[in-house]
Amino acid sequence: MRRLIFLVALISGFSFVAWRPALATFSIVAYDPETGQFGAAVTSRAIAVGNRVSWVRAGVGAVCTQASTNAAWGPRALDLLEKGMSPEEVVAKLVAQDDHLDSRQLGVIDKHGRSAGWRGKWNPAYAGIMRGENYQVQGNILDGEQVLEAMGEAFSNTEGELAHRLICALEAGMAAGGDARGRQSAALLVSGTEPDRYGYVHHLWDIRVDEHPYPVREVRRIYRYNKAMEKVWAIRAGDPNDAVKELDKIAAEYPEQALVHYRRACYLSLADKMDEAVFALVHCLRLHPTYTLGAGNSVRLEKRMKEVWARLYEMGPESLGLQLPDYKGLYARE
Repeated sequence: MRRLIFLVALISGFSFVAWRPALATFSIVAYDPETGQFGAAVTSRAIAVGNRVSWVRAGVGAVCTQASTNAAWGPRALDLLEKGMSPEEVVAKLVAQDDHLDSRQLGVIDKHGRSAGWRGKWNPAYAGIMRGENYQVQGNILDGEQVLEAMGEAFSNTEGELAHRLICALEAGMAAGGDARGRQSAALLVSGTEPDRYGYVHHLWDIRVDEHPYPVREVRRIYRYNKAMEKVWAIRAGDPNDAVKELDKIAAEYPEQALVHYRRACYLSLADKMDEAVFALVHCLRLHPTYTLGAGNSVRLEKRMKEVWARLYEMGPESLGLQLPDYKGLYARE
């Protein structure tokens, strides 16, 4: 009987250890010396990886703490960097104060582009760390060493802003095999550099995909949506025809963004190109069947877009392959 109790207890103990979440993942910390931005990007077969792993602080550095994650390592590492410690000193201090260091993994980078990391001996294979100019990649439970190699190559060989390069690194890691268990969540974090009028420096990018069958792809989608939105709202053309030309360029770059095609419909209507406006709206609704957006404070645009919606319903949305709700608001049929 005692042997049976001992066996049950032993099995239960193993079950608990197996169940306890360990954020096995692959990630990158990086610094852009031209802009002063810090960034961290991460993906994993664990839920809500961005909740614990990635940390950045403007003017200080970036940190990813993973494997059997000690989330406190994130803010503590940034505090130590801010006090003037090097990444190597930060890692040494954190590791020396942790009773479970063999199950941890850590990546740290500072404002000089120096990086350091820790890989505990109990990190599940494949686990490793690789450094390059102004970046470091790290991961565990990976398909192989090629995952980290692909991430480093993608980051180093990609041009553009830091956020884009970080996503490229994650995409390359996924293409090279990624987390051996699959995929579930991802996150992108990039620090700002300039304080707002209240003295607070906001993150430029803070995208979290906590649970998704294709989390890195979803991070890219959200990133592209925001880039498209920035360009759309930056249009200040007085002549609607000039605005349409600008939107044509944006649509060519971001063809999958419903917002762009909706704004094209708005400006085409103001340019008295109502038929083109209807088909721009159709394009928008094919991408986003429930998309609707008020015309803001423009009475003229509100009137024109009512006409566009009315023409669309006259044509018959079903004949165009659209299944639309019977709007009762601003653009309801009259």
